[in-house]
Amino acid sequence: MALGILGSVMGLSTLSGPLIGGILSETFGWPSIFYVNIPIGIFAAILVYITTKETPSYGEGQKIDFLGMLFSATSIFAAVYGLIQKENDPQMAWTNPKVAGWLILAVVLLAIFIFVESKVKKPMMNLTLFKNKNFVGAVIVAFTLGAAIYANNIFLTSLMQDFMGYSAFETGLRQVPMTMWSLILGPVTGYLGNKYSTKKLIAGGLLIGAVGFIIFANAMTTKLSYDQLILPLILLGVSNGLVNPLLNSAGLAGAAQEEVGMVSGLINVFMQLGISFGVVILGLAQTNDYTKYLNGHFTGQGTHGFKEALIDGGPFSGHSMIFSKAADKLPNLSDLQNVVAHAFYNGMRSLTYVSVIIIVVAAVLAYILLHDGETQVKSK
Repeated sequence: MALGILGSVMGLSTLSGPLIGGILSETFGWPSIFYVNIPIGIFAAILVYITTKETPSYGEGQKIDFLGMLFSATSIFAAVYGLIQKENDPQMAWTNPKVAGWLILAVVLLAIFIFVESKVKKPMMNLTLFKNKNFVGAVIVAFTLGAAIYANNIFLTSLMQDFMGYSAFETGLRQVPMTMWSLILGPVTGYLGNKYSTKKLIAGGLLIGAVGFIIFANAMTTKLSYDQLILPLILLGVSNGLVNPLLNSAGLAGAAQEEVGMVSGLINVFMQLGISFGVVILGLAQTNDYTKYLNGHFTGQGTHGFKEALIDGGPFSGHSMIFSKAADKLPNLSDLQNVVAHAFYNGMRSLTYVSVIIIVVAAVLAYILLHDGETQVKSK
């Protein structure tokens, strides 16, 4: 129940964040959404210092694993940067050193990280945790929430602002049917988790999200209206509202006391990794179909140079470019504007189906790997 209430509080921030961010960015400019975190962070730090009791000193005498931090951070950076290179230039082959070189470096750094962690007495990541199926299931679900649901918010925001014409505040307001469920379902999931099978609730919650994505993908046409987004937004919000509060309790089930901090931290880390990789992977799917559609339909005398500019600019910039003064001299401009819109929605449909695949696979793995009993996490 406590974790459920915590989920509701986090849900309140999820609900209010886009709205407050929209007001701030429209009133004071976009840098204000970063500056506002400074006083909030200071207040939170003081509050934690005053009210939070010390936990048992399980880590007393331990040293910071600087080598582990170095190789984990550089491995993640190399992998994400390599994928970004490919996303920025869809025509570039995967074997190009600008892509393959970074990805190979990421694998090498990951191998070194694993070697270092296996030798350090007190590693930042206890690799033996990955022998536990329940923990593996939890981090897969965490990664999926980041990659499939949270990463999608970036593309959803772009869709609403760049193609549907809403302001930042209007976009935040129209996302409330999705964000409000974390607040509503937090305490409810705590009760459900105590009464019913956790793994079934998590797997079922993920499948609800998959249905939402399928409906969302089918709505991706040039005739899209906000009314068509309400149902998928609700389903995605219910999915996140059910799964997220249950995730920590599922991952921590049976964990040894000295490993609780590490397990909880790793679940959060994998969620953040999911967002990072998800944005790039979904962006690759979107850019690939966007580019493919433009190459096949953006034709006519004198359009080649502008088509290349649209491809270089990417799906996010296409709408503003084709409606700019620079495009006024293009022949059959209204037809070409329609082509760019179709290309964008094709890309949106593609990235949404990738999300469906990710979330369905995770639902199956969650059902197989997670358990409902108290199985002790063994650690060395």
